[in-house]
Amino acid sequence: MRETRWVEKHDAVLTFLDTLSCLPVVLETISESSESRGSNTFSFLHATPSSEFLVSVVVLAEVFGLTLALARKLQAEYLDVLEAMKLVEATLASLIEQRYKSTDTFKKMF
Repeated sequence: MRETRWVEKHDAVLTFLDTLSCLPVVLETISESSESRGSNTFSFLHATPSSEFLVSVVVLAEVFGLTLALARKLQAEYLDVLEAMKLVEATLASLIEQRYKSTDTFKKMF
């Protein structure tokens, strides 16, 4: 069984966000292809410009940006538990601060 690689998931979300502007063109090309019959490409093409999807991706990227250092630390080959706990507490404090300042946080994201 393969280990969960959270850093890879962080990188995938951030890469996806960086390439989001190209996604409609790629999905349009795929949906017009004769090989894409029966696929979900058409659904994805129409879901990606929705505000719910875009806000979700941006918020997820923001949260993953805050938790990336923690994910790296927890996946390290050798883990210092006390150092990891300090990082957990610092990450939690950052998330609480983001929630406390939610109006400013969302203004920055938008």
